[in-house]
Amino acid sequence: MIARLVILSGDCTGVELELRPGRNVIGRDERADFAVREEAISSQHCEILVTSHAIKVRDLGSTNGTFLRGNRLPLGPVEAMDGDVLILGDIAMRLTVPTAEVKIPEWRRRVEEDDSPPPSLPDGSVACQNHHDVSAAHRCVQCGKAWCRECVKELHLAGGAPRLFCPACSGRCQSGDAMVRGGGSAGPRRGRAKAKVWETLKLGFTWRKPKR
Repeated sequence: MIARLVILSGDCTGVELELRPGRNVIGRDERADFAVREEAISSQHCEILVTSHAIKVRDLGSTNGTFLRGNRLPLGPVEAMDGDVLILGDIAMRLTVPTAEVKIPEWRRRVEEDDSPPPSLPDGSVACQNHHDVSAAHRCVQCGKAWCRECVKELHLAGGAPRLFCPACSGRCQSGDAMVRGGGSAGPRRGRAKAKVWETLKLGFTWRKPKR
């Protein structure tokens, strides 16, 4: 990315000054980085500091001053933006800073081999998503895919039964024929479980008729 100053007035109209990283001095003196032979410009008129994240302009005590966006610059540096007009005496210059073009690669979903539903086995059971000749023993409650015992991931907790997780989406897996055969959902089982818990809770309470 190379920033430039395009001269808009005077005998050098149309000339482009390519700014290099670091300090760039503009003035009438031949020792300046960019010597502009105009009487209204001082020998060391202003400096432009180019860094990786900003461009700043500072007047070097010029006679006629340095103006940015219509305002005369103070003693300290002022940040300049793309398209800003810089005036040195009677000479106007436009700062051009090309923007970096960022191309985001198009993301395409890779079709996995296990995306297609596995075939049913001769006994009517659902085959494992990876091993089509092995009966599935677990089904993921999140993505619905069925897996054999070798494919599911097990998490063993101290003092508790191991938890099973889907190798495709890391969702919880449930076991049993009700979850594997015919692609049943977890809804009915959850309903029966809640009912059983409620019956258990009711057994712990004794209803007494309130006294009048």
